[in-house]
Amino acid sequence: MPHATLRFCGGFATLPQNSTPHAAQVNAALSIYGESVPNINYEERAIAFIDVLGFSALVNSSVTSDKKFLELQGIVSILESVIPRLDSGVNKNVPAELIPKYLQVSDCIILSAPLTTKLEGWPNYDGLEIVMMRVSQLTHLFLEAGYLLQGGIDVGLTWHGEANIVGPAYQAAATLEKDGINPCILLTESANNHRAVHYAHTSRLSIEFDGSSMVNGLHGAYIQNRDLAEEDVYSNYRAIVAENISLLSGRPQKKWLWFQSYLENEISTAYPWLKKNA
Repeated sequence: MPHATLRFCGGFATLPQNSTPHAAQVNAALSIYGESVPNINYEERAIAFIDVLGFSALVNSSVTSDKKFLELQGIVSILESVIPRLDSGVNKNVPAELIPKYLQVSDCIILSAPLTTKLEGWPNYDGLEIVMMRVSQLTHLFLEAGYLLQGGIDVGLTWHGEANIVGPAYQAAATLEKDGINPCILLTESANNHRAVHYAHTSRLSIEFDGSSMVNGLHGAYIQNRDLAEEDVYSNYRAIVAENISLLSGRPQKKWLWFQSYLENEISTAYPWLKKNA
């Protein structure tokens, strides 16, 4: 896909004249910032766009309710600390460039990782798998706190800078989150095709459920509370889900009802010895 290339002239970045319909306007803006302008380089990456459900309603309620204000403080604290916490648990031998990069805006978490690598010693590395692992970790952590996640994952051309992310794959992931109905992280067709070629038959990290290809956010390997036995973790999840269903109505309740069906499906598949939920 052809695109205009930045060049540096007189100490600041510019676009070649007439390279785009807005070259003059862009160059005027670029001259203000000088050499701090990033040089966008697209690369094949796996991207996840994730949203915490119920956050907007909580923010609105926090203006008039002290209880909701304290709850908002709690979830914001989780949002600000969760990725650094997970990163700190990554093996020190893993190259930094293979650990998913992230950006956070309010309750939205954006993750991306190189789809492949030429680094020696990592022949089995797959960026989509790494991003899905991180998504599963986040699903467990937020569910423990009483929140569901919704989002999308795509693979393709993306540039992920220190403070911004752009690219068709990022846009596809964000669109999938926006258009999603159920509280899960869906895979685009491109991501699902990549999954099918590389490891569809060897991993339950992604599954087909209710007619959709999605990350298996409840995968037992990524439970974050290791102080409890797995059966106790899932029993707690059942209680959290049941409580939210009893307290909510309308669309939010439907989200939790759908998640309850997914939770029971995962338990019956991976832990068939657990007593069926009453």
